[in-house]
Amino acid sequence: MPKFLRIAATTITASILSLAFSAAAQDLPAPLETAVSEAEAQDDRRFSYTQTFVWRDFPPVVDRYDATTDSWTRISGTTDGWDNPGPKKLRNWTRIESRPGELLYADYRDSFSGVKLIEETDQSYIYSFTAGQENNEDLQGAEENVLTRAVVDKADQSITSYLIKATQGFKPNAVSRLDEFVFEQTFERPAPGVAPVMTKVYWKAVGKQVFSKVDEELTIYYSDFDVVE
Repeated sequence: MPKFLRIAATTITASILSLAFSAAAQDLPAPLETAVSEAEAQDDRRFSYTQTFVWRDFPPVVDRYDATTDSWTRISGTTDGWDNPGPKKLRNWTRIESRPGELLYADYRDSFSGVKLIEETDQSYIYSFTAGQENNEDLQGAEENVLTRAVVDKADQSITSYLIKATQGFKPNAVSRLDEFVFEQTFERPAPGVAPVMTKVYWKAVGKQVFSKVDEELTIYYSDFDVVE
């Protein structure tokens, strides 16, 4: 299951994400299979990199991760003044993404159920993917409010972007309401022969669950990669 579910999911966002991740994986179209298989074969890769974490409209926090020593160095910024759960989100992303292989999409196979080719250009294959709502009465009919996209670059044979977005507000279950949801990633190769790594992630979740409010927005940029053999 993709790593961001372990990092960021709340009750309300877990409901919408189960639309894409509840069912077993299917046989993938050849271009998508090639991309995912390459990442799976390199799922123990380690990288040193710079992480720029932006919580809402606050100034960014920039950190450098050194994979050779498994250590972090603060370059600039502070979480002082951030509202919750911003500092916790930073800690979680920092801890999880620095593990071997976590910047790759090596664990995304199970997310690609109900895959359909919706567009082909000279450069790319563009797929949608859906699954799981048939097994959850609360989610039946909700799928029409969710946009999913995975883009595979033809020449590079890699996934370049991945998107799940609520196109309008709806109730994923009896005690929750989702008003806004976006999860979007981009990927690039850090070096020839190395599987693509995440270069940007944007997450936004706004809604209500039981007696609490969900209001989260973050953007993370990953750059200056050094591949550690």
